[in-house]
Amino acid sequence: MTLLTLTPLTLLTLLTLTLLTLSLLTLTPLTLSLLALTIAAFALALLTLLTLTLLTLTLLTRSLLALAALSLSAQALAQAPLPLPPPPPPPPARRDQAPAAPDGVDFGSDVSAGYLLGSLIGPWPGKGLHGAVFGRYDAFLVARDHSGWRLGLSLFGGRSLAPLQNAVDRDETGAAAGPAQAIRFTQFGAMTVLRPDPELPLGPFFGVGFSRLDISEGYYGGPVVLPLATFELGARQRLPKNLYLDWTLRPQWATARSGQLPNQLEEWWLFEGGLQLGWHLR
Repeated sequence: MTLLTLTPLTLLTLLTLTLLTLSLLTLTPLTLSLLALTIAAFALALLTLLTLTLLTLTLLTRSLLALAALSLSAQALAQAPLPLPPPPPPPPARRDQAPAAPDGVDFGSDVSAGYLLGSLIGPWPGKGLHGAVFGRYDAFLVARDHSGWRLGLSLFGGRSLAPLQNAVDRDETGAAAGPAQAIRFTQFGAMTVLRPDPELPLGPFFGVGFSRLDISEGYYGGPVVLPLATFELGARQRLPKNLYLDWTLRPQWATARSGQLPNQLEEWWLFEGGLQLGWHLR
C-alpha cells in the first residue's frame, strides 16, 4: 500500500499517531508517569460518572413504577363499594312494654276515667258543689316509649253525679220565681293536650279546647246549652304496669243568652277538679 492510495483522514490519523509517538519518546520518565496518572484519574472519573448515572436511572425507574402502582391501587379503592356500617343495636325493652307496633305505625293512646268535684257559677245556679263522672281517650303523635313530651288530641265526656247543685228561676227583679231544683247535665268535647314523658315519676300536663254543656231541663222551663272554652292543667303521677294518676284542675268559661232577660248575655263559669286513673294503651 502506497501513500497515494490512503485517504486524507487515514493520513491525518497516521500523522497524529507518529507525532504522539515522537512526543512520548522525547518525554522524560517523570512526565510519562504524570501523564499515566492523569489518564487513569480521567478514566476513573468517567467510570464513576457512568455508575452514578446508571444508579440514578435505576432509582428513577423504580420510583415511577411505585407511583404507578399506588395510582392504580387508589383508583381500584375509589371504584370499589364502601362497606356499610353495622346497624345500631335495638334499645333495651322495658319490662312492662307492650309488643312493638308494626312497621310504619308510630302513635300512642291513653284511656282514663275519674271523678270531678266542681261548681257551676252564673246568674241561675245557686251556691254549692256538684260531682261528675268523667272519661276520656287521648291519641298522640308518638308511642308511649318515646322520651320527652307527647302532643295529642283528647276526646272526653262526663255526666253529673251526686252531689247535685241546685238552681232557682228568678224574675226581672231577681226574686225567686219557683222552687229550687237540681242541675243535671252532660258534657263532651275535644282539646289539644300536652303530656309529659310516661317514664317520669311526676310531671305537669296542659290542655286547651272546647266543650258543650247540656243542661237537660229546669232552666226557666226548658234546656240550655253552653259552649265552653275549656282549659286543663295538672300533674301526672306514674304508677306500675303502665298506669298513671292525673291530678286535674279544669276552669271553663261560656257566654250565653239569658233565660231571664232574653235581650242580655250571661257569663257562666265552671270550675272542676279531681282524680283520673288512666292506662297507656300504646
